[in-house]
Amino acid sequence: MRKLIILLLSVVVLGLAGCSSKPENTDTKNTPTPTPIATSTPEATKKPETTPTPEATDKTEDQTGIVLTDTYIVGTFIEKSETYPTTISFKEDGTFTSNVNVCSGMLDVTGTYTLEGDTVSLSIPNETGIYYLDHDQPFKFIVTKDSLKHKTDEAFSCADVGDYLPKE
Repeated sequence: MRKLIILLLSVVVLGLAGCSSKPENTDTKNTPTPTPIATSTPEATKKPETTPTPEATDKTEDQTGIVLTDTYIVGTFIEKSETYPTTISFKEDGTFTSNVNVCSGMLDVTGTYTLEGDTVSLSIPNETGIYYLDHDQPFKFIVTKDSLKHKTDEAFSCADVGDYLPKE
């Protein structure tokens, strides 16, 4: 029985050691990466393809659904990616929710943000089990009413596009 338990634990450890959230990381630390459980299906986050109408192309900043002041943001941005785009929703109270593409699926995370000038910094206080989300914080973006763009090389989404548009 003991040999069976040791064998099962070895298989689990080897399976976790083979998984990687961010393959380009050349860090030599041997930190096990737990396998995340996707909390939503990627298909649910896909945006349906539509042909823009003339009214949709003549939007003003007030019609983007994004409220941006000196101290807070309200609204949702969606990553410019064809497959499994990450969404980030900001609230006036300084919190955000996000459905993040973490390579092995989509993961819902919550956290806080700070806004300083045109830079918004995202922090995730609870461990997610995804190495880069837990250790590459804070994630910094340049924010306007029309876009959200990565400010540094630390990618928030596995798609690593770095550009987000207001969600319609």
